[in-house]
Order: sequence, then C-alpha cells, then structure tokens
Amino acid sequence: MPGGGIEMAVITPNASDQIKRALAAGLLGFTSPNDPLANDLKTGRLGLHIFTLGLRDIANGLESVKPAGWRFLAGHPPGEVLAADVTEAIPGSGTNAVPKMTSLSHDSLIGGAIRAIHEVETLPELQGHNYELRVLRIPGLLIEAFWLKSLDGGDDLVVPVLTRGAELKAMRAYPIAQFLEIARPMVAKFLKFDEYQN
Repeated sequence: MPGGGIEMAVITPNASDQIKRALAAGLLGFTSPNDPLANDLKTGRLGLHIFTLGLRDIANGLESVKPAGWRFLAGHPPGEVLAADVTEAIPGSGTNAVPKMTSLSHDSLIGGAIRAIHEVETLPELQGHNYELRVLRIPGLLIEAFWLKSLDGGDDLVVPVLTRGAELKAMRAYPIAQFLEIARPMVAKFLKFDEYQN
C-alpha cells in the first residue's frame, strides 16, 4: 500500500486470446517448452498495449492514437529477462492481417523497462487513483512513454521513459494537457525542419 495507506492501482490490460495465441505460436520456434521465462511470458501477466501518435495527429490529442500492438515482459531484473512484441489486426484497416509475434529479446534494456514499470507505480501523482498502464509512442519525436489511462474519471497522465528532447523529463508524470502543450512545439519544430529538408 504505497503512499502511507492511500490505495491506488496501476492495472495492466489483458490481451485478447487471439493476441496470446500469436505470442505462444511465435515463441514455439525460439524457446524450449520448459523455459520458465517463456512460460511466464505466455501468460500475458505483464502485457502492455502499445499505441502510436503521429506528428500531424498530435493537435487532436490522444483521440488520434492508433493501437499498434502489445509488448510482453517477463523476468526479474537484474536476473534473466525476456520480451516479445506482437502486432495486432486493426479493426477497419481493410487488411486481413492477423496478430503476429514480431520480436523476441533477452536484451538488458528489458530489465530497465521492468524496473521503470515498478518505478511508475510509486509516483506520488498516482496516489489515490486507478490507471490502466499503456505505452504511447510518438515515433517522429523519438518518444516512448507510459500512458496512464484514468479509470476513475480523473486526468490521464503521461510519463516519458525514452525521450531525446530536453523539454520532457524521463520518469516524470505529466497531466495529458501539459504533456501535449510541451510536445506540440517540439512537433512544429520537427515538421519545419522536415519541410526544409524536402
């Protein structure tokens, strides 16, 4: 019970059975059936839904996010860790795509991601509220963040994990309006540079 007795919850969403089947099928060729990390990964216990926000869509806020897939993590840093990414079929995309595991990694950066999840759970801004933990990517700005989707009617929060811009501090919780206010000039600067290059 963090925060001196004030309860809060950071909930990881449950992936669909179709996503979990794609994960299990992808793991078959790369892990042994007795691999404890792979078996933990297959449960989907630590699965994060990944969303992307395009540069030209940022003016609309998070209403323009698009689901991109799932990242599944297993292990206990500093020990062995494992991660897998699964794409998802996007409803209404007009494609017959099915979910597919696209990457599997034992990289040491995965331990950092697991530690970051534990760190975000202790941020004081989360105390007394309930959130669904998601991943938000803004590829053009090289930003990857935790998107804490409010489950109790409060403001969503964004916690940058990877960012190259000095305007945003890693592992700091920003209310969504403040995050977008900071990100929009970064986008404008990038788009101006991109137009200059073309």
